[in-house]
Amino acid sequence: MATKYAEGFLGVKFRKMAEDGTMAGGPMYYIRYGLKNEKFARFLGASFAVCGAGAALLGTGNMAQSNSMALAFKANLEFPRFSVDCFLLSWWESSSSEGLNALVPWRNVWSHR
Repeated sequence: MATKYAEGFLGVKFRKMAEDGTMAGGPMYYIRYGLKNEKFARFLGASFAVCGAGAALLGTGNMAQSNSMALAFKANLEFPRFSVDCFLLSWWESSSSEGLNALVPWRNVWSHR
């Protein structure tokens, strides 16, 4: 709880307002603007980015979920795993960018607060 509070507090304290009125903050901002030693801040920022990318690609959530879906399709419906992988990849690609805006038109309303 204390770590979450500290992260939220620092994120709000060091957030910046963009020209269009949107706010941006978080670990990158309080590392950049909160630490006085610039070399140490750059090192922490780079290690945060590398570790975050590594965790997203290698260890959490989506990879395990897509693998479980492919195995379930193969075991229950006897689909080849490569076909399931291609289907999941094409579905994700179509729904992740402009495809999602076409499927969910009210999504744009929430992004312009």
